[in-house]
Formats: sequence, C-alpha cells, structure tokens
Amino acid sequence: MADRPPPDADVTRAATDALHAWLDEAAGYPMIDAVVRDETPGRSLDGERWFLRVLGEAKGVWSLWVSAHQRSLHFEAYFTPPPERNAERFYEHLLRRNRSTDDVAFCIGDEDAVFLRSKLSLEHVSHDELDRTLGSFYGAVEDAFGTAVRLSFAKDG
Repeated sequence: MADRPPPDADVTRAATDALHAWLDEAAGYPMIDAVVRDETPGRSLDGERWFLRVLGEAKGVWSLWVSAHQRSLHFEAYFTPPPERNAERFYEHLLRRNRSTDDVAFCIGDEDAVFLRSKLSLEHVSHDELDRTLGSFYGAVEDAFGTAVRLSFAKDG
C-alpha cells in the first residue's frame, strides 16, 4: 500500500474541506461535548490533528483523535488501561469484538493500554464516511466497555 503515490492536491484539498465541514457540524451533535484542534507546536510532520470529546452511556466520556496524514485520516480512541485481572478473558473479549466492529479494531498501544484505531483513505473522506466512522467507534465503545471493565476488575473472573 505504501507503494501507491500520494493523492494529488485536489483530493487532499477535498478531503480537508470535507473534514473541516464535518467537524463544524459534529460539534453540534448531542454526543459530542467538544471539538478542539490540537495546536501543539511541532507535534506532527503530517498535518492537522483534532480531538473530539464524546459523551457515551457505557463509558461516560471518551476522546477520539482524528489526524491527517499524507494518504489517510487516522482515528484513535483510548479504551482502557491494561487489565488488572483476567487478562486472557479480557483480551479474548476484545479480539472477538474485533470480528463484529465495522472498520475499527482494538489494539494494544503504549504502556499496554488498549486503543481503538481506524484509517480512512483521503479518496474516501466524505460527510457520510466520517459519520459512519464516528458511529463505528461509538458502537464499539458502547458494546465492549462494560464487559471489558467487569473482566479487568473482577475479583474471581
């Protein structure tokens, strides 16, 4: 996939415009508490990064990071710290959930924390695809969080 050339300037501009319009609209969604552009100097060589604070039921508040790269938008949400107990059952639960999540995947990140990740090719960035991606993250968090926490913190599994 890295062998393909980056999208041309028109595709990149259209994707950026679609993302900005969607972020403006998403700021008004009932499930979105805040949309903030990351203004950290020197943070990335690729492009913009945005933070969405999402309100949920299973997990009250969580964050979705959206970052622009040369060929795609990257999405990432912190899910949980590493499990304190029942690690085997905890990870089995998340791996099984990976089979039913739409275009998002549970993965292990820094310090063994669990994240949800996804990518969207710049050629496919549109209002509908961005809404679908947000919905996929929301559904994955809502569906998996309660069981993951029970497994991770249960005293006898």
